[in-house]
Amino acid sequence: MSALDLVHLAAACLAACSAILALVRIGRGPSLLDRAIANDVLTASGIALLAVMIVGWNRADLGVVIFLLALIGFLAPVVIARFTRREHVSERRILTAEEAAEQMRAREDDARRAEEAEAQAAEAEAAREIAETAAMEELSHVRRTAPAAIPPMADPGRAPGDGTSPGGGTPHE
Repeated sequence: MSALDLVHLAAACLAACSAILALVRIGRGPSLLDRAIANDVLTASGIALLAVMIVGWNRADLGVVIFLLALIGFLAPVVIARFTRREHVSERRILTAEEAAEQMRAREDDARRAEEAEAQAAEAEAAREIAETAAMEELSHVRRTAPAAIPPMADPGRAPGDGTSPGGGTPHE
């Protein structure tokens, strides 16, 4: 066994140890961020092990597997970051039964208030539409009865009976 083989063995052992520790961290947590970082470490350890195998065994065809592991190592934190949300300080601990019940009551009250506000807005809109319809009906009733009740207006530029009406009227009209 040459010195170079010992270096390869030491690198493989270190990568394997880091992979085992990363698996422990993934299992224990405690937070999602700890698990995501441990996942990155596990991916990097896998890449290191494959690199040692490529060099030690003269297997250049395993380079594709390294590329795929690197791609997964890049995409995993992006996906985790995309689908996680920030926790409010009050949400970082486990609630007691009373606190959970209080939160549920508060959410139900908020939902009830939102429904009531929506119902009031719908009632106001319906009342506005009814008033608008009644006003339109009143206006159409006035328009139907107006021609019979109100005499036609005279042309303000001509006085009645001045002889200038279009029908050739006389001043005695």
